[in-house]
Amino acid sequence: MRSGRLRRRLGAAAFLIAAGAGRAVAQLPGDDPAFHPDGFHCPPEAPAAPDFGEAIAWIEFPRLGLLAPVYEGTAETELRRGAGLVAGTALPGIPDRRRNCVIAAHRTSYFSPLESAVEGDVISLITGSGAEEYVVVRILVVTPDHVELEKATRAPRLTLVTCTPFNYLGSAPDRLVVIASKRPPRPVPRRHAKKRTPRRASLDRSNRGSQR
Repeated sequence: MRSGRLRRRLGAAAFLIAAGAGRAVAQLPGDDPAFHPDGFHCPPEAPAAPDFGEAIAWIEFPRLGLLAPVYEGTAETELRRGAGLVAGTALPGIPDRRRNCVIAAHRTSYFSPLESAVEGDVISLITGSGAEEYVVVRILVVTPDHVELEKATRAPRLTLVTCTPFNYLGSAPDRLVVIASKRPPRPVPRRHAKKRTPRRASLDRSNRGSQR
């Protein structure tokens, strides 16, 4: 009897240890210390128009002059060409129960302008079906183990992640996280119904009189 309880307790302890190890391994997208191009701290030139040949979306930050393609995944092959959608998060422009679209990019290239982001900034997420606007509501600096920032949310959210400090030489130790909430669609102005002119009203009265 006691040995059975002991086995159950040991099994539960082993499960908790394994779960803790899994959380310790999980990290927000990281930095590549070898990726410091000649144009360090200067984002690439924005294209004339978004191309959806390979990119699943484009992210635009008008105030900071940022327009970058978004690819699926955060491997170095994607992050050298643009920003990457973090696996397991909501797909851009598609109704998704996860609702939290997390996009990462290098601080030394596409997301270098995020150093100047402030609350209230407007960001557009552009897909083949149109554009959605988000407003920055919070900016955080966290350690890489804050993976809860990638979890599903109740309301649509856009979460941008890059490494920080921006002027750090080597693999930067922290993560800058820009959180933006979806802006409700702007109401379409209603057209006022045209009023009948006095002339039309007088014609209606004359027609009713002739029918008597």
